[in-house]
Amino acid sequence: MNGHGAIRAYSNLPDLRAKDPAGTGVNVSAIPFARATKFGSPGYDASVVLLLKRVDYVQMADYLPRQRQGIETGQTHGASFSRSAEMSLHFVNRQKSNGLQTVFLARALRRKGGQAMMRLLRLPWTTLATASLVLASCTANPTSAGADEGGDSGKAKGKSSHFCVDDALVAQQQTLPGLDGGGGRQVAIVVDPQGLQDEFVVNEVTYHPTSQADLQGFLTRYKGKVLRDGTPMIVPNNPRGTTSAASSGYYLIRVDLTLSKLADLKKTMEAHGLMGDFRFSSTDAARLLALVGRETNAGPNFVAKPLAAKIPEHPDGKGGNLDATQFFWLNGTLPLGTDVIRAWNYLLYKGFPPMNGTWKPSFVAILDGGFALNPADPTTSAPLTGNLDFGFFRQWDVVDHDLTAGATCPGDGDSVCSSYHGTQVFAVAAAQFGNSYGTAGTGGEVVSPMLIRIDGSEYVFGDAIRSASLNGADVINLSWGGKCGSVCDAFHETLTALQEDITFATGYGPSAVVVAAGNDGLDAADPFTGDLPCHLDNVICVGAVQQNANAEPFSNFGTPLTIWAPDREIGTVDPILAGNLLGPAQLRQPLKGTSFAAPFVSGVIGLIKQLGNRTTNDLKNLLQVTSNVSSDPKVSPVTLPKTQGIVNPLGAVMTARPPLRPTIQITNPANGAQVVPDASLQFVASVNDPEPGFANYPYRFPVTVRWSSNRDGLLCSGAVPGVPNGATCTPSKLTPGTHVITAVAISAFGAQSIPYGEIVVEVVYPAPIPVITLPAPNSTFFTSQTITFHGHANAAVDGLLSGSALTWSSSFQGDLGPSVCTSPAVDCTMSAKLIAGTHVITLKATNSVNVSGTATVPVQVLSGDDYPTVTILSYYDGDYNFAPGDVETLVGAATDPVDATLPDSAFVWTDSRDGFLGARKTLPVVLSGTPGVFTDHLVTLTVTNHAGHKGTASVHLGVGTIN
Repeated sequence: MNGHGAIRAYSNLPDLRAKDPAGTGVNVSAIPFARATKFGSPGYDASVVLLLKRVDYVQMADYLPRQRQGIETGQTHGASFSRSAEMSLHFVNRQKSNGLQTVFLARALRRKGGQAMMRLLRLPWTTLATASLVLASCTANPTSAGADEGGDSGKAKGKSSHFCVDDALVAQQQTLPGLDGGGGRQVAIVVDPQGLQDEFVVNEVTYHPTSQADLQGFLTRYKGKVLRDGTPMIVPNNPRGTTSAASSGYYLIRVDLTLSKLADLKKTMEAHGLMGDFRFSSTDAARLLALVGRETNAGPNFVAKPLAAKIPEHPDGKGGNLDATQFFWLNGTLPLGTDVIRAWNYLLYKGFPPMNGTWKPSFVAILDGGFALNPADPTTSAPLTGNLDFGFFRQWDVVDHDLTAGATCPGDGDSVCSSYHGTQVFAVAAAQFGNSYGTAGTGGEVVSPMLIRIDGSEYVFGDAIRSASLNGADVINLSWGGKCGSVCDAFHETLTALQEDITFATGYGPSAVVVAAGNDGLDAADPFTGDLPCHLDNVICVGAVQQNANAEPFSNFGTPLTIWAPDREIGTVDPILAGNLLGPAQLRQPLKGTSFAAPFVSGVIGLIKQLGNRTTNDLKNLLQVTSNVSSDPKVSPVTLPKTQGIVNPLGAVMTARPPLRPTIQITNPANGAQVVPDASLQFVASVNDPEPGFANYPYRFPVTVRWSSNRDGLLCSGAVPGVPNGATCTPSKLTPGTHVITAVAISAFGAQSIPYGEIVVEVVYPAPIPVITLPAPNSTFFTSQTITFHGHANAAVDGLLSGSALTWSSSFQGDLGPSVCTSPAVDCTMSAKLIAGTHVITLKATNSVNVSGTATVPVQVLSGDDYPTVTILSYYDGDYNFAPGDVETLVGAATDPVDATLPDSAFVWTDSRDGFLGARKTLPVVLSGTPGVFTDHLVTLTVTNHAGHKGTASVHLGVGTIN
């Protein structure tokens, strides 16, 4: 029978003792049916009272046929019941004083063949109350219960508890896998007055005995069978070398529910503060709660579920491999800023994994109900579809207690297995990076997965957590969770066991236990709406954020959360989806849900743990103080000190073990040296970064050296790879005077050298060196001629000077003006007419810091009005760009105060090496020279006017080297 609620007491019914004065029996047809005042609506069973003495079995054939019409219409003497209904006949008014020694409960069986059979069960007085409590159906809501005649319903008024069985209650996962290869285990449901649902295994109890005798007594009372004794599973060759482990003290026991009566259900529920209307999925579910309510240290084995949200489509990934460095959740793309890839690089820089030698990875245990491993292969349980993302992994099964974690059904709670939840959770944390397959886990190269198969029960959760920790897990990820309604809160022995297992793991390893916040969009701080185990102690609870750094709308939130992480990653190849024409190598599974935010953080903690073990509180603080800020107050509450935020992998690992400081020492020039800041000046320093990555990956993690002066600021900056060479700086300009030169080495991850490299130098600028190339000293000119002076000057730092930096003057005539220079300034000229006399011509060169140098040449100027002025037009003085054999065309010009035009015959070209070259204004010549050998030629043009007066001009030309 489907039943509901506490049984109503009926009084003032007719006393039938007079009908049977001899005590031989009762004429059943004489019993009137009484309409059940509270249960009398359609769908409820009619209840009547039988006061019998010596009747074991009654055939109702002589009564029911006469009532057949009433039975079929559902109306018989005021009783209301359906055609297929059962009748429950309950004793409710004890009359022991009248001499009745035995009471019988009559139950009419379901109608068959037009008749119904009534079986009378002989029950002693002492057990009547237990046997007579039968739960009614929930097709209508009862408003009273037990002895609370006409009482109010509901927890708010807190007067009583009300119970019924609701056929519509169906668990998301109706059965859990059998333990040790056994049959499936039925999941039951109870719903409290607020609609909060708790699921549990219908016939399993978590029991914490105080002694062996206590345990034995419990087993005897309920014909119990110990399924688990709290001893965690230890696998061969576990990293911590554990060979045995003591029991947690909590037992998982299968009980015989026929030995748990319902009479005290109301009492025990109310004793635990459970008031109001409760719906059960079955009478056995109520019997289990009656059992744990009456027993001390007992609780239901509650059930949770994977915390993944469904995404209906997946990309086919056609056209090549995905580049993990482009995944927004890995490459530090803002506003998320979850820079996982640089965190991997930081560990390489720190020497994890090392270039050679032994090394222990961080073991990340993934506790889940399904992994895409071949369950038909008991030896290796190899990945299905040849999935390369698994890499090297360890596996075991705490459900069947064997060393394979594959499952035929992924166990993600769906009626149709649509994805391997565990495989995808694993992939987010630990999928192999850079293998041209699937995806990449946040743990990169330094984590190794432990794949541990669980079922959905919280006892097995705790068992697996303890097993993972004892077997060397550095991080334990549990992407499952469930609500803890009022029933779960009241009967919390299983939660206490789970809490103790978590506390053990976080203290023993210490293992970090990372859990998902849940996908209901509710405040996790509410113990009835938040998911377990998020609000248990010593867990790192993770919420899910979108790419825009705001909370996922479905993610739970609130103070129990530790940190937030992205969830919309791309998972590894899904073997179920790989059955289509695309093939497994082209499929990636998109993910969503706090189930996938949690392993994101688990992989990051795996990175952190390479840099030193940390307690859970240390990890929480580290994750929060380094977190990235979101504009969403759910994600980044406005609190001091800083809490929650978005996980910052790079910041976390760098804070966990900051980079060591590089060292630097200036080796040239010596401290106190006097230096000339010309092209030959070079500062040199020796540099070293003590981190392994500097030498192991010399061009990947260079040191940057910044050179500066206390007077002139930044001088140079450049990267120095981790190979045997030093840092150098050739400054472009230094002001004269005393300088403090500082060299700072900055590592690839920002650590600066202290103390800095530092020296004191005196910067001096030598005077520029000007040179007057033409005319030759003591040359003679006439007052009618314009004289052209040639020169140039080179200055330290400034190089060739030009323009106003080169000025001419005469000792006899004063300032003659600045120079006009070619580019580059190898020939700077000044032309002037001078008065008669002896002149000392001075070329003054002044550099950029106002230091000057001079050169002089004496010349004699005579009076004369008829002397030509000669100019060479084709080349400038110092033009050395001629190869041997080249034809150079010499071009000259002359002006004369008397002769307007001078003939070609007046122009004569001579060379200091080759002698006479020719006579004409324009003359092609080949100057002598040897390839590769510089040959200087002084070419002179002499012009004679009609009076026989001469004028000259000269240039230096070079043959043999082309600049």
